[in-house]
Amino acid sequence: MARSDPPPAPERLDRAGLVQGLGAYGIWGVLPLFFFALKGVGAGEVVAGRVLWSLGLLAIVIMALGRTSAIMAALRSRRAMLLLSASAALISVNWLVYIWAVQNGHVLEGSLGYFLNPLVNVLLGIVLLREKLGRAQMVAVALAGIGVAVLAVGAGQGIWISLTLAFSFGFYGLVRKVAPVGALEGLTLETAILAPFGLGYLFWLSTHGGLEFGNEALATTLLVLSGVVTAVPLLLFAGAARR
Repeated sequence: MARSDPPPAPERLDRAGLVQGLGAYGIWGVLPLFFFALKGVGAGEVVAGRVLWSLGLLAIVIMALGRTSAIMAALRSRRAMLLLSASAALISVNWLVYIWAVQNGHVLEGSLGYFLNPLVNVLLGIVLLREKLGRAQMVAVALAGIGVAVLAVGAGQGIWISLTLAFSFGFYGLVRKVAPVGALEGLTLETAILAPFGLGYLFWLSTHGGLEFGNEALATTLLVLSGVVTAVPLLLFAGAARR
């Protein structure tokens, strides 16, 4: 009598990836309070500050861990640099829209964007990565979709904020997933790509009397700390995405 093949073993939960993902979203959950405290600083200056201070922090970490060889290897890879250029553009749009939304009283719409993001991730996984959902997963996605739809009713005309945030971050996660570079090296190179634009914008602000950095102690301190609150969750997210 022929034996039937045993059922496939269930996919093992990657606990490290789960913890990284939860850590990233936990930090992002309290970021509106941080950026609201920078309400007197323009969104463009905040984004430029995030880029430059993140790059400074990441450069120190790269050198401390001896990862410069990995950076050089990524720089020699045309595919890696093209993908990181795309992810840098996506995350800069995401940052700019999110900070503008928080500073201009659109926290609900901004939050809705990140509620939508997991659904966008599922959509991208199914359409672009040919992933399949089990029955329980489909039920969970449907329930989440209903909840998000209820929230979307309250977003009104600000729904463009939610959609921009959800899709820019969804595609960012997709690009980082396929980019052949580690989380730390990838984020370092992304910020390096954006740094000249940030420096140029800050220089333009300084010549037009619009630079807030250095004018007030609290705002200046928060702008410096923006490097930490930017780099840490993105490193956690990139690590989780690659798992």
